[in-house]
Amino acid sequence: MRQIIFLFVILQLNGHTLFSQNFSNLTFGTDSTFEVMTWNLEWFPKNGPVTVNYVIEIIEALNVDVLAIQEIDNNPVFDQMLDSLDGWDGYSVVSDYLELAYIYNSNMVEVSAIYEIFTTLTRPFPRSPLVMELTFIEKEYIVINNHLKCCGDGIIDPDDEWDEETRRKDACELLDQYITVNFDSKRVIITGDFNDDIADVAPNNVFEVFLSDTNHYLATDSEIALGSPLDWSYPTWPSHLDHVFISNELFEDFEVGGAEVQVIKIEEDMVGGWWDYENNISDHRPVAIKFASNDIALGINKPNNQRAIFTIFPNPSYGVFNFAFDVVDKYAVIEIYTINGLLIDHLTIPAGKSTAIWNTMGVQKGIYYAKFIVGAKVDDVKKLALIK
Repeated sequence: MRQIIFLFVILQLNGHTLFSQNFSNLTFGTDSTFEVMTWNLEWFPKNGPVTVNYVIEIIEALNVDVLAIQEIDNNPVFDQMLDSLDGWDGYSVVSDYLELAYIYNSNMVEVSAIYEIFTTLTRPFPRSPLVMELTFIEKEYIVINNHLKCCGDGIIDPDDEWDEETRRKDACELLDQYITVNFDSKRVIITGDFNDDIADVAPNNVFEVFLSDTNHYLATDSEIALGSPLDWSYPTWPSHLDHVFISNELFEDFEVGGAEVQVIKIEEDMVGGWWDYENNISDHRPVAIKFASNDIALGINKPNNQRAIFTIFPNPSYGVFNFAFDVVDKYAVIEIYTINGLLIDHLTIPAGKSTAIWNTMGVQKGIYYAKFIVGAKVDDVKKLALIK
């Protein structure tokens, strides 16, 4: 018995070395983009200190800003892991059964609140959704972490309120109602282990409330769900159960160049491959989303108190945009970009001028951005709506 205890202590002290993998190729986050990752850690820590050391290395390698975690089985070990993560903080729900948690980069993310919702509705929510309200580079976000009821036969039975699919469907509808009432006009990310497939055909798709409302929601990982089983988040079934929905306030940021959603195949960077990953970490792969705002994509870093240096009219326009600005006394240029950050035109502004015109002949309708540069400094950026 003493030998077993001694071995456990050695693993705790040296597990980072004994079980270390080469995660140098495992990357996702950057300093200028905002990332959220959902990760079911399956009975964390599944294999004691081995799991903990793996998870620490993976978090540091991926460098995502917010991790929405499911299946925390040991809160004290989770807290100890956070203490070992320099520059990271977190929160886990304390209860008796596999709860939700967050881990976040405290150098980049300012958290204003973390709280549970629907705490009394155990039929649709066996685990209460966990909300995080945060700010990243002066933008406010809402993240809702979920772990819905598992299992079922794939058929929604409206006559059986305890039917697994019915419970998940009701949960999604309640989430939609909550977001509509409480987070109108907010940047909302709904993520987690939903235990269901967004590629299911109606009327047995539990996500219909989100999928049918394309004006307000986007299932960012729908192409993954419709794609190869090799890329799904739950390969042992195989199925794709872990999702990221976003509200319409984030549509533009998700369309910008550099934004993406990805199932991260951590096992490809582990010596033992999937066997090693599943036995020591989880049976779920994480799913991560990356947002690159237009300001970031265009290389803009405007001070908070900067006034708008130029105006545009008409905007929206059917063909011609007029720019008016303060008289410039040095070289200036207006650069025109697509929503994906592609430079398509530029207008040179001679010294002493205070107006310019952009004729959009040959340019397709859509959203564009005008970057105003004086000398070597970006002074302002305006959004243009071309509706011809």
